[in-house]
Amino acid sequence: DKTNERSLSPIPTGELEDDVVMATVVLSGDDVERLRERVKSESPDQSLHLSTFVIAYAYTWSCLVKARGGNAKRSVSFLFLGDFRERLDPPLPATYSGNCMFPAGSYNRKAVDFAEERGFVTAVEILSDLVKGLSSRKIETIVKEFADAFESLHGTSQFGTVAGSTRLGV
Repeated sequence: DKTNERSLSPIPTGELEDDVVMATVVLSGDDVERLRERVKSESPDQSLHLSTFVIAYAYTWSCLVKARGGNAKRSVSFLFLGDFRERLDPPLPATYSGNCMFPAGSYNRKAVDFAEERGFVTAVEILSDLVKGLSSRKIETIVKEFADAFESLHGTSQFGTVAGSTRLGV
């Protein structure tokens, strides 16, 4: 395509297993603001990172765990990709135009933490700490945590991740 328009097509998938959920979640600005106010009123931690990403992902994750139901003590894990381009030491050159993404997440939590009434707020608190931790920890620490946790993910009965890009509009 020589029009130089941005185009992003989803990766073609084969047949999905019955326990796989793919969804597009749409929250209005008002929805996000109502959820943000709920967190402010229910969480004792007033230093939370309450970005739209944290609010939307926490809400989606807590809804997915509740919808699945089942054993409240089952292990659940969720991930997101962190952008490390501006977090490396030494820093990348100013002319670098690629990406530098790595997963960060919360591993082997109990479903009950997210399925209870306070589940959404708990998810916000965890995600807030993870996002803030991207800036304060070296990538080597996050890589080690991921490698250690990845070994134990085989026991996770519910696993979630998100994908998207505000820069590409997806």
